[in-house]
Amino acid sequence: MGAAQTQAEEITMPANKYKWRDGQWVGRDGLPMLNQGDRAGPIAAPQVMRQMPEYESMTSGKLIDDRAVRREDMKRAGAVEMDPPKEPLPYLNKRFTKKHGLPLHESVKHGA
Repeated sequence: MGAAQTQAEEITMPANKYKWRDGQWVGRDGLPMLNQGDRAGPIAAPQVMRQMPEYESMTSGKLIDDRAVRREDMKRAGAVEMDPPKEPLPYLNKRFTKKHGLPLHESVKHGA
């Protein structure tokens, strides 16, 4: 981490506490954060998500400014978060697909 870190510096990570010793992060058990196999592979890094923009909840009218508040608001409203579809939604409008050169869904082609 560099000269800026001291021997006493600590960082709290999920389910464990680490200290910077002798040029590496060491857990409470005295073992380094990564073993030799992990060091030989790609660098492990935490996922960092940017802060979400503030918005007004459609269910409660409250200002939602972070993910924890959003989860709690959705829980109170009985709402369920839905993942985006894995596949693109089918095109059902004949005029739109013809204009943009897109494939028309089979159900519309056969009049189902």
